[in-house]
Amino acid sequence: GWDLGTTTQDGQTYFKQMHSTFANRYGYGLYSSYKNYVEIERCHFLRYYNGIYLYHSSNNTITSPTCNSNNSYSIYLNFSSNNTITSSNCNSNNNYGIHLYFSSSNTITSPTCNSNTYGIYLYTSLNNTITSSNCNSNSNNGIQLDSSLSNTITSPTCNSNNSYGIFSYSSSNNTITSPTCNSNNNNSIYLDHSSNNTITSPTCNSNTYGVYLDTSSNVTINKYSGTGNSNGDIYVVPGKVYSENPCAKCQHFKATGTNKCFYEYGITERDTANARSTQCLKYDPTSATYYISQSFFFKADSGVAQTLSAYIKDDTDFNGDVQAAIYFMGEKITGWTEWSTTTDYVQKSIAAAAGDITEDGVLELRIKCRATAGNVFVDDLATS
Repeated sequence: GWDLGTTTQDGQTYFKQMHSTFANRYGYGLYSSYKNYVEIERCHFLRYYNGIYLYHSSNNTITSPTCNSNNSYSIYLNFSSNNTITSSNCNSNNNYGIHLYFSSSNTITSPTCNSNTYGIYLYTSLNNTITSSNCNSNSNNGIQLDSSLSNTITSPTCNSNNSYGIFSYSSSNNTITSPTCNSNNNNSIYLDHSSNNTITSPTCNSNTYGVYLDTSSNVTINKYSGTGNSNGDIYVVPGKVYSENPCAKCQHFKATGTNKCFYEYGITERDTANARSTQCLKYDPTSATYYISQSFFFKADSGVAQTLSAYIKDDTDFNGDVQAAIYFMGEKITGWTEWSTTTDYVQKSIAAAAGDITEDGVLELRIKCRATAGNVFVDDLATS
């Protein structure tokens, strides 16, 4: 813990390759293989190949390391789990700030991972917790999840990266809360083959897209805030999932009470301007072939028939069709019934037979539509 330049004890220990050929950065600053329950504090490793390398090492605690300007990795966890890394500086490395490879259940708090190729990279890594990370100005992505599941990432800052703020490939069931992803050259958040993820309170300004979904579905995006994204805020690549269900569900999209669902071929959203009561659901389809569908739920009593109804209308530009069916316990118990529409609200109904309701539960009314122009509005649902 000595500063040998001033011969004073400051509690910090720096290890650094001192030769003058900067490209020749080899070896490890700290290498741990099959070592557990080790505590390291304020030890710093500069200009190696890897700053800190943990291999099959678990339950270690690393506090306040500075691992800058390494030839490949700042901190590399390889098949290492249940480690705690706090307040790390991982900047200006050729490849990764922090790289987790087949490593799970680690806790990483307040890392700074700027000006690398990737800030934080998780590959086939599960159940990690990353909190308050700074991952800015990396030549590729701020944070990348690759084949990684059930990780929790809270309050990351991923600005000014050359590609994406957060990039997720083949990664599902992850929770990302309060990310700030501004001024990235491509997209703020990119989901590729990544379904069942939850993103809450993202701030996505001045990118190409805010959130971009490619072959990804059942994504929840709540309290989205974004301006100045040149190609749009939320985009779903069509023709990849071929689902009539929403790929992304958004509550409080830019404003409280503004709720939207994004499909491969259209959008549904809360609407007040065309409501019969105080608010209605607006369908905005974009395909003559593929439907967009919303579900509405009603209490069901065993052996009791029910008729489900809704008021619907279209606008003068609508050039498609509307259909309805009832599902019970995941099974369709009626055929699809076409509901004709006009520019005035008309009540339409469909009946579920008593014999099809085999126990107490929930009836699901699905209303779907398709068109290349115009809108459909649904309001005042009821059961009798």
